Amino acid sequence: MGIVLFDNGHTVIEAGQYQAPRLGVVVTFSSFGENDPSRDGFGQKFLEKQGYAVVSVKKRHDNWYRDLSIADFTEAVESVLGGFNRRFTYGTSMGGYAALYYASCIGATAIAISPRNSIDPRFLITSYSHFVTSWPTQHRPLKDISDPILRPYVVYDPLVAADKAYIEREVRPAFPVAHFVEFPFSGHPSAQAMLEIGKLKPFAQAALAGDCPGSRIVSAGSKRRSAVIVNEMSKWAVDRNRFAQAARLSQVAVGIGGSRPDFLYQQVAVMIASGALSEAKKATKDAIVAGGGTVSLYHRLASLCSRLDEQDAALDAINAGLGLSPRNVGLLRTRRNLLEKRGSLDAAFVDALTVLEILPASVSDRMQLAGMLIAKGAHAEALQHLDANPEASLDLSTVRRRRVCLEAVGRMLDAENAALVAISLAPNSVSDMVQLANIYFKTAETDKALLWLDQAIAISPDNVSLFRRKRNYLEAAGRIPEAIDAGVRVQKLLPASTADQLRLRRLQLRRYQEQGKQGRDAVIARMRAQSAIVSRALVDTEQFALFPTLLSSAMNVLAGEEVGAWTATGVLLGFGS
Repeated sequence: MGIVLFDNGHTVIEAGQYQAPRLGVVVTFSSFGENDPSRDGFGQKFLEKQGYAVVSVKKRHDNWYRDLSIADFTEAVESVLGGFNRRFTYGTSMGGYAALYYASCIGATAIAISPRNSIDPRFLITSYSHFVTSWPTQHRPLKDISDPILRPYVVYDPLVAADKAYIEREVRPAFPVAHFVEFPFSGHPSAQAMLEIGKLKPFAQAALAGDCPGSRIVSAGSKRRSAVIVNEMSKWAVDRNRFAQAARLSQVAVGIGGSRPDFLYQQVAVMIASGALSEAKKATKDAIVAGGGTVSLYHRLASLCSRLDEQDAALDAINAGLGLSPRNVGLLRTRRNLLEKRGSLDAAFVDALTVLEILPASVSDRMQLAGMLIAKGAHAEALQHLDANPEASLDLSTVRRRRVCLEAVGRMLDAENAALVAISLAPNSVSDMVQLANIYFKTAETDKALLWLDQAIAISPDNVSLFRRKRNYLEAAGRIPEAIDAGVRVQKLLPASTADQLRLRRLQLRRYQEQGKQGRDAVIARMRAQSAIVSRALVDTEQFALFPTLLSSAMNVLAGEEVGAWTATGVLLGFGS
């Protein structure tokens, strides 16, 4: 044990024992999974043998050192660093990120292998998402705290998409004159492959000596000594659908490196990619038995069981994985989706809430939760979740769900606006046009509803449901002739539909009835006009006293459709003769 310089309960900074003089000082950072501060620091023994003083930054939890502020770090190490002009930081993966993050504040040259902050929201790796809310963060983007004149040494595999993205978008802008060294097929982190082909020690020695390494590590001739490199080559072959080659390479990797979980995992990946799901499931179970279950293996098993429609087995695998990592977002999402598919909405809802608690900024997970609430009829609550992410205001699925909720809670003007936004995002979407038309129909704006229906019909002229909807809107508005035209189009598109034929007949009958009523009304009006001009000479006669009775009888005859309009008129003409 060395001298403890700092311990906040999460992170420990310890100075190793050394005798002066030393060539310089190296501050090392432990990597992911290295959470025992009682052990030596990362690379400590190697560096001390090389003649360097070592300050080890170690941790009790995988927290990407977010609890350690630059001020606390600087204060803790300044008593040791003061005697050294040559200063370095060193780490791999999480430790590589820390080496870059803390280098500038002490004027050190960083040696970073596969640096990556996997819980930075900009570069989040889903499988690490359960770490996001576990610890407070005092970290800022590298560019905000870096000294751009420093020249760190950075090794990474450009074929690992996450590593390449982190280098290009985060590290290069912060350290534009850094020494970047590519090592294809070394995976993440590259340190293990470098060790297997004998490149790790020479690289570190060259960096400490200030020698500029080449821009690329070539593994030709030595790759068969590295299980990691061969395993990465198998992944590369799978991505190119070279399944036979991938299977051979995967088998070689296991032969060199033994039954490591990541090698067995890749063997299963080859089987899955080639469609051999049952074999993949068996191999996954064998890997769990042989090497012990890991979260990734249980997740893989759950996925395979689900695809093979073995839902109970899938849930068992998920629960086993959650037993190892209760807040693993990938497993929680898989269980949520499986439970929702099975109709266990209450249980799925609990998992959806947990996922959102871990990743409150996840738009997709918030949308999934909102969808569950909509299915339960809780539109007002769903709307609260939809409105919680203003940055998702132009996400089409979000806009559509907002429209549904706004319409359901009676906010029709807002629903109309949401529908218009949806159409602006998907200008050729027939369904969005129909939804807007429906909103206008509900608000008694029939002309606007028909306008949007006609636009949808222009895009999909053979869509029978559009013409049915148009027929119904027109009928409800009392525009029967136009409704008949739409009904005729429905019958032409779907001549075998008995229901649509009956609907058309009813519309046609309604038109005949309305035409008959209009004729009767015209006759009655003419009869009333005729009675008004009867000679005043008959006012005092007995016949004229009977006129109101006869007129009433004639109108009743018309109303009852017992005889035609001319017969009723004849009654009056006979009276006047």
